Amino acid sequence: MEAPQNVNFDPATGIVTWDSVDGATSYNVNICATESGTYSIYKNVTDTQCSMESASINKGFLKVNGKENEEEGEWSEPPQPWERPTA
Repeated sequence: MEAPQNVNFDPATGIVTWDSVDGATSYNVNICATESGTYSIYKNVTDTQCSMESASINKGFLKVNGKENEEEGEWSEPPQPWERPTA
């Protein structure tokens, strides 16, 4: 399965969006404090967007991949920087 394209984080809303992937029934959003560190799952979502509001860190990098049952697709590259909006 191909990697999601056009991954974009909107700092004004705190939402990351991406293009849908053929065959994907859900998407994993993984986060890391550093670009080259070890990424961990933040959320599995069925839409092509995800709010970063409840992430365990306030800023870092993210990658997205498609998933169908137990099959996982390629990760989006390069990792996208993100930062939780402040009120």
